[in-house]
Amino acid sequence: MKIPEKLQPTIDNFTEKFTNLDEQKKMYVFLGILLLVFVLDYFIIMRTQIKTLSKISPEIEVLSKDLKKTKNDLLRLNQYRKDVRKSSDEVEDLNERIRSREEVPLILEHISRIANDNGVVINQIIPDTKDQELLLENEEREYYALPINLEAKGAYHNVGRFLNSIENNEAYINVGKFSITSKIGKKKHAVQLTFKAIVFENVEKEEGDK
Repeated sequence: MKIPEKLQPTIDNFTEKFTNLDEQKKMYVFLGILLLVFVLDYFIIMRTQIKTLSKISPEIEVLSKDLKKTKNDLLRLNQYRKDVRKSSDEVEDLNERIRSREEVPLILEHISRIANDNGVVINQIIPDTKDQELLLENEEREYYALPINLEAKGAYHNVGRFLNSIENNEAYINVGKFSITSKIGKKKHAVQLTFKAIVFENVEKEEGDK
């Protein structure tokens, strides 16, 4: 770098004086120059950087909060997807287990088989279509709660196992009201109860809806 001619005498004068100084004074001059450089660096460069950082700091805090919120939202989204997938699987499984109205005889046969497996003798089992309740309807199906009235005989423990098997294993059959009448000297007791079986019926579309 070329030094301006006006500054050359000053620089030569400083160099000459610096050369004539003893080592200790040279050290002081050197430290003074370093201190001057540090002060200039602080007031010119560092203060500007600190001021810039002070402006950026609130933005960084906001971005940090947004990032944390985004991570939490992603975790909740993943959990939501798992819950939806699980619910969809459960609904699909339930739909496969629900019988149509045409399959009511199969439901009666199924109940009779469970009763027989648990030592309960069925005297009469009749579906009550007059008291059925509409639960849900959509464009394709109507779902009903169909009462099934049952009269049977069995010991207390056998009847309990029978009802427990129905409640725990048959998602589309619920146990409604029931009564047990006991007679002195009789091991088997008269049972009257009502099941609610969920059945569906396909909706017939009119010609204009097809």
